[in-house]
Amino acid sequence: MPCPGTGLALSADPPTSQLTPREKRPSACPECGCGHITKFGFYRWQDGTRRQRYQCHGCGITFCAHTGTPLHYIKKRAEWHQQAEGLGLGLSVRKMARALKVTPATAFRWRHGVIRQLRLRPRAALGSSVAVTEAYVPYSEKGSRTTDGPGARCRIPLRRYRRFIDGKPSRVLLLSNDRQQAAVVVDRGQPTVAAIQASLASLVKPGAELRALGHVQLTDACRRLRATFQHGWHQSVARVQWLHRHLHNWLRRFHGVATKYLERYLVWHSRVFRAGARRPVRVGRRMLELASLPAPAGQRAG
Repeated sequence: MPCPGTGLALSADPPTSQLTPREKRPSACPECGCGHITKFGFYRWQDGTRRQRYQCHGCGITFCAHTGTPLHYIKKRAEWHQQAEGLGLGLSVRKMARALKVTPATAFRWRHGVIRQLRLRPRAALGSSVAVTEAYVPYSEKGSRTTDGPGARCRIPLRRYRRFIDGKPSRVLLLSNDRQQAAVVVDRGQPTVAAIQASLASLVKPGAELRALGHVQLTDACRRLRATFQHGWHQSVARVQWLHRHLHNWLRRFHGVATKYLERYLVWHSRVFRAGARRPVRVGRRMLELASLPAPAGQRAG
């Protein structure tokens, strides 16, 4: 039955394969990246399920297959897997908490554990004809216990908050081609041409064709890259402008996103936008599956 106030129908009993997935032997230590690891006894979950523990011969720590992932120390594994549809639909924290019958703090921690892990995974560069545009997301300190916002003392002594200096909006580059989308935060306020060029170089394959309708700095950064550049209207430009509108409408449901978490929400939005609104459960399950994999060596989520 749908959860009241959310429209989200959650399965009461998720598949056993999701609760106790078949663990793969880790290929390296999640702390130091050493490949010399051996089995080191077992540990048990609260339900009595026995799981393998490993030890690293490089740094000496012991770990399991879920160390360094959001699944580590999760006690309510059934509810954790049931959040898949909510992630695909982009529910707010409170709606997700009501649907899963957990506290908002738990729903917030689970969500950010997933999207933080997704952000650590490498992103594929875009090729072919790539359209580029830019979006501005307002500065926000939503959820912070201490704030530097209007009416509050800044951490720097004897200085008040300056709205147009300290509270500049985040400038986001949006890229799209026929099959892929990408978004990256360049800087807050008015970034330099070199900063825009560095962000584009990390997301665009060499030799790609760039199309842009934007400010002079964006156009100059596209021209500096060793890629074919065209300025003007094209079908690919219409796609990236639709991505721009979809991003703003999608962020509006959260009533503001903290600036320090914006990169995570952009990664989340790219997966939701790519799949569309017809497959929310599949999108959410794929996000949970990727988040349960260990992060690349040297990028362990804190």
